[in-house]
This record gives sequence, structure tokens and C-alpha cells, in this order.
Amino acid sequence: MRGRGGDALEALAERDASIDVCPQPLKMPGLSRKDDELRRQQLLAVLAPAVARAVATEPADEDASEDDAVPLCVALLTGSREQTCLLRFLVAHAVARVTADDVPDEEIEAYTLLFGALGAALASPAVVEASGTGHSCAMALLASAGTALAAAVHAQLVEDGQLEAGAPAEWLRSRRGAFLVCALVDSGDAEVAAEVREAFKGVTVDGEDGGSKRLAALLA
Repeated sequence: MRGRGGDALEALAERDASIDVCPQPLKMPGLSRKDDELRRQQLLAVLAPAVARAVATEPADEDASEDDAVPLCVALLTGSREQTCLLRFLVAHAVARVTADDVPDEEIEAYTLLFGALGAALASPAVVEASGTGHSCAMALLASAGTALAAAVHAQLVEDGQLEAGAPAEWLRSRRGAFLVCALVDSGDAEVAAEVREAFKGVTVDGEDGGSKRLAALLA
């Protein structure tokens, strides 16, 4: 993984390989008298904004051509378990920080960029329907990030013309795309839920797969 944020991302991913969402306290016996949790929070305060900005703005491979460049957030979404764990942790940390008091503007900006980049990525069937980790990571992120990420995904779907009233994109009506729509409705953002329901008004969702059945029941 290359780019200015690559080394930091690889280091964090290696440390977080055994966890599902949040890393365990970093053990540094003899190097500090501080409580493990306090030391962890202080390290995160320094690292997380820079990592979030890198994930949101850098390509996964800085040597790729502009046409072939894959955004770093997409590479992490569809990458290894270690990479998706890193991304899930980073989003959980960002959600906590953007709702806290006295957070510096530049840090809020980094997390806003992160949510925007992830929103654009999750509005793509190529990411949501990717085999392996893509779908499960997408659902976990939407569940943990709540309204912040749901609003970004919804805005991108609307901008791309994939969620027009009475004519939502075909991929959103079945399988993993349908689960994405369910996650938007369940996100806690009343405005997003209402607009999604409006887009599906009069649309028949009758697939036999799990996503279609769940969406049909939710919209009934």
C-alpha cells in the first residue's frame, strides 16, 4: 500500500489484525507510566486525523495512472480483514470525535472528508457487491456510523441519479444493494429514510433473495 498515509495505515492494520472494531490497548511496558487507555487515546488523537485524511484523499497506489487509480478507501473496503478492521475502527473513532466538544476544525474537516469519500465508495455496486469483505464491511460501517455516513451515501446515490423517485437503480432492489437500502432506512436519519421510501414508492421489490425480502418487508 503506497502513498503518504501508506506506512501509517500498514502499521495500524498490523496492530489491529486480531480485533473486529477497536484495537486493544497498546502495551509498552517500561516505556511509560501512563495508563494504557490514556496513552492509547493520546496516540489516536495524533494519528487518526492524518490517517482519515489519507484514506479519503489518496490513491491506494501512487504509481497508478489517473484512469486506473483506486481510492485508498475503496481498497480498504474491499481488502483484507486487517484493512477492513482498520477502516471500521477509524470510522468509529471519527463518529465519537465529530460529536465531542472542542474538537479542532482541521480534525473535523479530516473526518468530514472521510465520510464523503466512504459515501461515494458505498454508492457503487462494484464495492457493495464485491465478494469477500466489501459487503460485510459496508454494513458494519453504516451500522456504527449512523446518520453521518448514511447521509453521505444517500447524497451520492441521488447525485448519480441512482435513487430517482419511482425509478431506483436496479442493483438497489435486490441482494446486497437491497441490504444497503435497508441500512439507509434504518440509519436513524429521518430525512434520508423518508427520501429513500419516496424513491421506492410504487416500485415492486419481489426478488427471492434475502436482501429483496428484507427490503420489501421494510418498505411495506
